[in-house]
Amino acid sequence: MLEPAHTTKHLPFLHIPFREHVFVLAQADDGVSNGTTLWLGGQLLAAYIASLPIPPKSTARVIELGSGIGFTALVLASLGYHVLATDGHPSVLALLTQNIQRNAQNLPAPFKSASLTVGDPELRVAPPVFDLIVTADTLYVPHLTPHLLRTLDHLQALTPVTGSSLSSPSSDSNHQPKVNTNRADNRRRLLRSSVETLLLSTPLSHSFPVRSLGYRTKSFQRLYKERAGNGTQVIGTAWKYGKSSGGTQNETDSPGSN
Repeated sequence: MLEPAHTTKHLPFLHIPFREHVFVLAQADDGVSNGTTLWLGGQLLAAYIASLPIPPKSTARVIELGSGIGFTALVLASLGYHVLATDGHPSVLALLTQNIQRNAQNLPAPFKSASLTVGDPELRVAPPVFDLIVTADTLYVPHLTPHLLRTLDHLQALTPVTGSSLSSPSSDSNHQPKVNTNRADNRRRLLRSSVETLLLSTPLSHSFPVRSLGYRTKSFQRLYKERAGNGTQVIGTAWKYGKSSGGTQNETDSPGSN
């Protein structure tokens, strides 16, 4: 498809062909949230991931931060990934849940759903480990940046150190994942490249939010580095996840949506 949002956001439903699938996605142009329409960034991310080799293992897990109406997450599931699609705005979550339920029955891999609160004893005993963390169009609104940074920091901290790649912990019950000590440097490189890309590609009329983002990012990096030094885990309160079946959802903060 690869259509910019301004040409399609007035449509209540999108029918998007992808390989042997046709995803039917509900969207809304109600002015409440930018996450209720399909943006080009998520489409490009999905196309890029689809061009890569298939997951090296059938249980490869991916979390998407800011799933919006769910297109990228659905593409990942169709490729065989076990997907956790996330967002936080109530109107976005309603569409995300609806779109997952409408399309998931035709996909080879399931969607996972969970409510994550840092500090939960169960989270420390059996933390989720993901092979891939993806996000698109989640750095545009400056006030959402700290939530995204905190989540990336937490997810990277849960990742076992196995060479230079992301992998799941050993099946040995005595094996304890090692904390990724390079996560702060990885996060800084990610944010620096993201902000530079935004500054180069954002129209002049939209430059103020991006310049504000660059300024805020430096402050947040310093804050997180200081807190990481004294062992403090930093993340928002709780997270709501798009669900493929029944269940309750907790109110929370969330990163932006694609």
